[in-house]
Amino acid sequence: MTTLPLLVDLNSAAAALSISKRGIQELIYRGTLPSVSLGRRRLLVRADLEAFVNSLRPENETAPATLNARAEEARASGHRARA
Repeated sequence: MTTLPLLVDLNSAAAALSISKRGIQELIYRGTLPSVSLGRRRLLVRADLEAFVNSLRPENETAPATLNARAEEARASGHRARA
């Protein structure tokens, strides 16, 4: 994996996240992904891209753990877990 520069343009950000340039523009428009202006260019800070990706991770990791925790609690109390 290559290291990104500190500031990346929309095309590079899109490639790094494996989404379209339009997808990056939508994230910026919604305020989900911060951007900066440098002259006439719209750029993204590498740390903001990494923070965005990391913000996606907890939902995916929490759901199975929550279900497992419910199942363990149910076993301990002698009841069946609800999905």
